[in-house]
Amino acid sequence: DNSQYTGRKFGLIMTLNESDYNEGKQMIEDDQVLLFGNDVDFALTLEKDGKPFLNPAGARLNLAEPDIEHDVYQQFTFGKGTWNTVIDSFVRKGMVWDVADADNLDPPAGTPFYMFPFHGRHNQHFVYKDGLIYAKQNGMVVTYIGGDIPFQMMPPSAAHKARQTFKIQLL
Repeated sequence: DNSQYTGRKFGLIMTLNESDYNEGKQMIEDDQVLLFGNDVDFALTLEKDGKPFLNPAGARLNLAEPDIEHDVYQQFTFGKGTWNTVIDSFVRKGMVWDVADADNLDPPAGTPFYMFPFHGRHNQHFVYKDGLIYAKQNGMVVTYIGGDIPFQMMPPSAAHKARQTFKIQLL
């Protein structure tokens, strides 16, 4: 669980190589991609446009230039007590992290990760451990893919380690 963070406000930073980030375009599945350029930090960010994502109630998460201390769209809070595995948006209370397959206890790799109104079922519980965000329902981790559906759930992978690793910044 996330008991050490109960009730805390935080942001998450991902460090990607410029060529791996590829200006936010969808990741090309190729183990032979050569990385060049500088490492760049990005913050997990709830998109500010308020447009529905995936369904009328969903909200899109993406990466943006980090300003966690001042940008409330980059701030999240861990739940309290037994709800410490539910992660809430600071700016849009009641919108929580969610695996976009509420009917499946073991959704496949590639299932979108986004924000959805709180209901507390199996697909809204996550554990932050060793830099990875694990879905409690099946152990897959949040992975930055880029493109139209920027974050998807994937098995932990050495090949995608940078796209699965977040540094927590407690506020």
